Amino acid sequence: SDSDTASPRIKARLFYVTADGLKLRPVEQEVPLGTTAAAQARFLVEAQLAAPPDEMLSAVPQGTTLKELFLTARGEAYVDLSAEVAKNHSGGSLDELLTVYTLVAVLTENLPSISRVQILIDGREVDTLAGHVDLRRPLGTAAEHVNCHQGQWDEQRDDCKDCSPCHIAVSHSNFSPGLSTIFYSNCDTPIVNCEPGT
Repeated sequence: SDSDTASPRIKARLFYVTADGLKLRPVEQEVPLGTTAAAQARFLVEAQLAAPPDEMLSAVPQGTTLKELFLTARGEAYVDLSAEVAKNHSGGSLDELLTVYTLVAVLTENLPSISRVQILIDGREVDTLAGHVDLRRPLGTAAEHVNCHQGQWDEQRDDCKDCSPCHIAVSHSNFSPGLSTIFYSNCDTPIVNCEPGT
């Protein structure tokens, strides 16, 4: 399509497995701008489920697709995924944690109005993905599973370098099509959630 009809895009933080396989790391990528919070949430999850960038490893099993997504007034997101998320899962408690918190983090880190995420499979509540993480209720973000939670990534050290970064936020009260200005930096409040010693 012509550049003047191209959909507006915004920068978001997607999450991939660290080189040591133990945590998640944020990677900034562009995703389409949604005109509502639910539309933005859908774009974020779809981007997270897409093939990862070169040399990145996704914790979400290949072939997983988003079937439905809806938000509640309480700040909860319900993310309905295809059966592949469980069927193609490698198993193991750590891998399961990383899969679950990839999906929790991509929504709670990018959309401040979302505080908890519940994963459904084929429209149904499930106990777990692979036997370890309780999915019967919405889960809040878990900073211990996300390296550089709200921080900036130091490529050379492969670790977090800044514990008080600017925080990308969005105001849902005045969502307008094509207005990327609704995404703004909020640097007033330092967010200290980096790993100890970083």
